[in-house]
Amino acid sequence: MINKKENLKNEMKEEINKLIEKYVDEMDSESNKNKFPIDLIEEMLGKVIADSKKIIVDKTEELISNIDEADEINKKKSNI
Repeated sequence: MINKKENLKNEMKEEINKLIEKYVDEMDSESNKNKFPIDLIEEMLGKVIADSKKIIVDKTEELISNIDEADEINKKKSNI
């Protein structure tokens, strides 16, 4: 069992949603300019991928650190 699972899940969703909102807004802003070169699109895409990966990795670490170890031990004992 993961303690604070719902809170952590909601935090992850909020962070990812903010990242997506910012990414789409930046794409929209850049597309309204005279030039929107492919290298800028690739750079923006690379950044949003890296940033989303960091959010997921960080939240995964938090999820792991909130696993109820006593509960997991009791589950294993009951399966023996």
